[in-house]
Amino acid sequence: MFKKFAAIALTAVIWLVSFSGASPGTARAVAPGDPSIIRVEYKVSAFTSAVGTAFAVGPHDWVTAAHVVTTDDGKQVSRVAHLSGLFPADVLEVVAVDKANDLALLHSDAAAPEWLPLARESAEQAGYGIGYPGNPFRPTSARLAFAGRGESHYNEYVLKPAALYTGTIYGGDSGGPIVNDAGEVIGVMTACSVSANLSTAVPVETLFDFLERNDIHAEK
Repeated sequence: MFKKFAAIALTAVIWLVSFSGASPGTARAVAPGDPSIIRVEYKVSAFTSAVGTAFAVGPHDWVTAAHVVTTDDGKQVSRVAHLSGLFPADVLEVVAVDKANDLALLHSDAAAPEWLPLARESAEQAGYGIGYPGNPFRPTSARLAFAGRGESHYNEYVLKPAALYTGTIYGGDSGGPIVNDAGEVIGVMTACSVSANLSTAVPVETLFDFLERNDIHAEK
């Protein structure tokens, strides 16, 4: 979600809500400047930038949302600048985009010193407290709660299925990870409805499929 967007309308139809009734887990804390999560941008004009978040899933492989690397008129950018953290690369290449699932794969020549493991299933976290670390310019200790699977509409994107969470994310958080209590990625942040207090994410199962199609074998 870019800073230039004042809000994103989100319509979600929940067709499955499954709470386990267990006590909330404790998500792994991600410290400001964690090199596995970075802030990225591209210039829209001389005075405007589109900003999002990306996270490492391997030494040279990074994930973000497709709309983070797509202009308002639907054009895909080829590179994004890295704005934050300890990671030394200034520019990351956009190597693959899946607009249907709002995912993008970035490549860095420099190796990331750390990367995040992926959970096997996001649905296993039903009913638990979920953490999302925000981005390096605005780290957060906010918690979300899994609210089920459904269909999510925002801008020209339609996610089927989407992972739905109670709680809101903010401008610049799109493309960032949601983590479970083991510090594993269970989803990729994409959009939110502030009025409904509902956020939507690409489930980790969809992320696995996207990475496998691009010959990226992320740590589980």
